[in-house]
Amino acid sequence: MEILDNKLKGYSISDCPTIRFSKRGGHVSFNTSCMNLLGLKTGDAIILVIDKKELYVTKVNGNTGFVISAKKSGSGYGTNSFNCKKLVTRVMTELEIDCTSVVIKVATQPTTIDGIQYYALLHSTKITTP
Repeated sequence: MEILDNKLKGYSISDCPTIRFSKRGGHVSFNTSCMNLLGLKTGDAIILVIDKKELYVTKVNGNTGFVISAKKSGSGYGTNSFNCKKLVTRVMTELEIDCTSVVIKVATQPTTIDGIQYYALLHSTKITTP
């Protein structure tokens, strides 16, 4: 029997693109891997799309979407984030997540719908905080 745990050399959750949703303040944050995958930088905007209990994220141009912040919020959260309590509540309700915070991995290969590349949130691999 071989035990594979977080001491496995070369592995870190930060290597995987993830999005954290937190009920406290409605905070949504993207790790560096996710920012790189989606081609995001400070000031860019994203939208989330729900389709039959599946959730997708994509970068958008123009004045629609949630804008990625460049500064720390008053609550101490870092950059690569935005706040929207209604969005966090809706995501957790749709995905039947009952906790205060959840980290969800993002698929590294996009799904193309109507010529737009959407990245699925792999909510079956979520990491929750009670």
